[in-house]
Amino acid sequence: MGSLVRRALLPVVALAVALGVPSCRGVGGRAARGIRIEQVVQAARLGSAGASVTLRIRNGSRRELCFEEARFEFYLDGAPVAEFRLHEPVRIPERTTVDCRSLWRLRTEDPMAYYALGRRLRSGDTERIGISAHIEGRSGRYPVNFSCQRMPVSDFLDIFGLSINDIENFLE
Repeated sequence: MGSLVRRALLPVVALAVALGVPSCRGVGGRAARGIRIEQVVQAARLGSAGASVTLRIRNGSRRELCFEEARFEFYLDGAPVAEFRLHEPVRIPERTTVDCRSLWRLRTEDPMAYYALGRRLRSGDTERIGISAHIEGRSGRYPVNFSCQRMPVSDFLDIFGLSINDIENFLE
């Protein structure tokens, strides 16, 4: 898998991590425990501004899961570098394991900064990289939402017990 595709997949991995975040509500927490990303089945660049990612997702909950919006913004030295946005809603039927295709749009104002961001991620130098995330969805009639603002990527990964190496291993 090419390095450009790997960089494009970081938001998808973040989405996968966020799927497992228990919410404050008991029902949401129980639902989140039954949702897992099993495997990255396929990843492909779509031109210079997007990616198609197929994930094998297990939804063990009793409710259909629908992600209506997901957006990840990356910052390098405090300056915005790239935004990844889910192009269309993703639905995962209840009590099933499916290969789910998602389309992502990339927007960057500075391709050289995007290149530098990728180099830093590959080298594991995440100190000057920040991330904002916003995910909205539903599990049946219950909202599944997650957001953070300009958090260091290392802190974002620490919350979920992950490292850049874990992400690289996950994507191989």
